[in-house]
Amino acid sequence: MRKVEKHLFKRSAAFVMLIAVIASVLFPFYSAMADPVIPQPYDPKPETVKPGEYKPNPTLPKGDPANPNSSGSNSQPATSGGQGGNGSGGNGGTNSSNSPQAWDDALWYKTLKFTVKDLGMGYASFIDAVRTNGFSWKDFYFNRAGIARGILNFIPGEAGQWAGLVGDTWDGVDKGIQTYAQYQNFRHVQSLVRGSQAVRDLGQVADQALSYSQAVGQAGYALTKLGKGLAIADIAISGGETIFHTYKAFTTDGQESTDYAFKALASGGSALFSAGVLVGPTPVGVGLMVVGGVAWGIGTIYKHRETIKKVANKAKEMVKGAWNTVKGWFS
Repeated sequence: MRKVEKHLFKRSAAFVMLIAVIASVLFPFYSAMADPVIPQPYDPKPETVKPGEYKPNPTLPKGDPANPNSSGSNSQPATSGGQGGNGSGGNGGTNSSNSPQAWDDALWYKTLKFTVKDLGMGYASFIDAVRTNGFSWKDFYFNRAGIARGILNFIPGEAGQWAGLVGDTWDGVDKGIQTYAQYQNFRHVQSLVRGSQAVRDLGQVADQALSYSQAVGQAGYALTKLGKGLAIADIAISGGETIFHTYKAFTTDGQESTDYAFKALASGGSALFSAGVLVGPTPVGVGLMVVGGVAWGIGTIYKHRETIKKVANKAKEMVKGAWNTVKGWFS
């Protein structure tokens, strides 16, 4: 057993070092890949206008002949940008690329979250599972899948949007698998609780029936101290993001406020899902995982709505093209 753990530790340590090396090589080029800018030549010559002889227009209101720009009214020249000046729609014409980037979307936070949550916490959770229940390919898969999805978050540009959709879809499938497994464990725990209640009702024992928390421990589904600590840390990370997103949803306007509201729904759902894992296979635990998974799914689908539309349009074009091809065979 110790040889297996030592071997897994060496492999995992080598994998983490490989990820660190790849990250140190790729991250310096991130900004150059994300927003390429083509410099424009600088023209120092100002536009010159030759003054001509002033001739008053008899159709316009009379003003001061010495000041051709004056007129009988106090109106000022209008600008196409309105009060905003820099955009086509006044204050509403602000370019989103000039708006400050939120810290939860910044590269430093993504790197920190990937290092702490996906690498550190994921590895600790895997080792804890191996020491408690022995090696399991399911635990191995969930650990490596979390690392792979974390790497997808660093892909910039339009390719990053597609990678994000793939990663979140993958995460949603894994959340469904975990929820179903927790439900199966809950049914086992429920049978133990009902069995103890039946024995008590028959009067064969004087002790009280098992509670769900006692049955979870008796069935071997209780988390270790390390497992509970990791679940609490996961709740803290998602909870902090939820607080920030909720604050931004109430302090911003328009589409930005809506985007932050759905981000809060997704991060809050992730926190509830982790809370369900912490509670264990009980009615409350399974309920938290289901509600949290649904909330996370709704917020994530809204986040990728534009990319999902592109996928739907591509699928529609492919089906239409295939149908036209089939029709051509019989025409």
